[in-house]
Amino acid sequence: MLQPLAPTPDADPLRVLFASSEAHPLIKTGGLADVAGSLPAALRAQGHDARLILPAFPSAARGVQGAVPIAELRLTGSKEPVRILSGHLPANNLPLYLVDAPAYFHREGNPYTDVTGRDWGDNADRFALFCRAVVEVALGSGDTPWRADIVHCNDWQTGLIPPLLALQAHRPATVFTIHNLAYQGLFDQLAYRRLKLPAQ
Repeated sequence: MLQPLAPTPDADPLRVLFASSEAHPLIKTGGLADVAGSLPAALRAQGHDARLILPAFPSAARGVQGAVPIAELRLTGSKEPVRILSGHLPANNLPLYLVDAPAYFHREGNPYTDVTGRDWGDNADRFALFCRAVVEVALGSGDTPWRADIVHCNDWQTGLIPPLLALQAHRPATVFTIHNLAYQGLFDQLAYRRLKLPAQ
């Protein structure tokens, strides 16, 4: 079994923002939640400043310790300001941000489907907004002066983060992990236009 490498004594710790649509024990539909709830904590144990960011689904908001608002963002796709809440995962004290946009995320149950099991009709809009919020936090719009060195994106719900960050002159590096290739977040051209994404 491979053992994780500890940072070398002369290496600076990395600031890692782990973006996910779910994390155990707050909200879970599959293996992504297990990774999101444990990998950032493991990185912190290795000396890195890893933090987790999730949509503020009701179960997530209820399970976070000491959540307080630290920023209010005006983002494309939301008529209302989007709040960024800061707290900790109760099990391991992992720093956690919640993207609080009630019209998009204050829905009980599955993050992706309604009570009948059908995808929410506005999933493209919901997770595009989440991605835009992650970009702002990664660039230091949250609890400044913290900025990410690396943004670890996970599955299609975070897929817009790397291209949105690519539009920034000074941006963190990105890593993109696919946990389940069966779910790709495919949407039509009308959704692309509605989200006001750049042409290139």
